[in-house]
Amino acid sequence: MEDFFRIAALCLVAAALAPLLQTSRIRLTLAIAVVAVVTSRLLLSATELAVFFSEVLALTGIAREVFTPLLKTLAIACTAKLTGSLCRDAGESALGALVDMAGAVCAVLVALPLLRAVLELMRSWL
Repeated sequence: MEDFFRIAALCLVAAALAPLLQTSRIRLTLAIAVVAVVTSRLLLSATELAVFFSEVLALTGIAREVFTPLLKTLAIACTAKLTGSLCRDAGESALGALVDMAGAVCAVLVALPLLRAVLELMRSWL
């Protein structure tokens, strides 16, 4: 999962640096301020979601081993969608496609424990 976020960050930096040679400082400052505000809000929302999911785990008795890969896959999917779109909007469609592919591969890798559990369940039925 960490690899995906590194790839996504690298693609975002590359997409952001390409048009910077043609933009003014005011536009860049405004973009940075917007990103900072949005990011801080998303982090607050993530904290609220973490508390909610902890309550769901406590009430339902679902094992963390099952729930954690689901949350990680969701995080990867959301980040891949956002990062890929930002890269494409910046005119870097190849980087956007790379992020999409990296997100898909990492989501499958994160979900492997669940897939293995399903496989073991199917073996027990045979």
